[in-house]
Amino acid sequence: MALMIEVKNQKKAEKITDYLLKNDLVFSSMILPSVIVKTREDNRVVENRQCLVISKTKALLFEKVIDKMKAQFPECLVYGLPIAAMDWIKFEKLSADLRKV
Repeated sequence: MALMIEVKNQKKAEKITDYLLKNDLVFSSMILPSVIVKTREDNRVVENRQCLVISKTKALLFEKVIDKMKAQFPECLVYGLPIAAMDWIKFEKLSADLRKV
């Protein structure tokens, strides 16, 4: 599963990534330091910049990750996307160190 976390700044993104890795909740993370997020406010389009953390984890850990994120980083928006295809042999090797589910 790809875990997506929207974060206000890069420093917070690095803190979140370190937390997830140290607690064996993900096996890798990427930090995209400047993404454009467009929303609609008062009938106009508003543009903001923020960071995006993309991490790979087991789908069975998703609820645990959500609970930990709510407790540690409640200001972040967290959602998951299924990974439809990848090198599953490589995934099994990478995910061996994740928490046993």
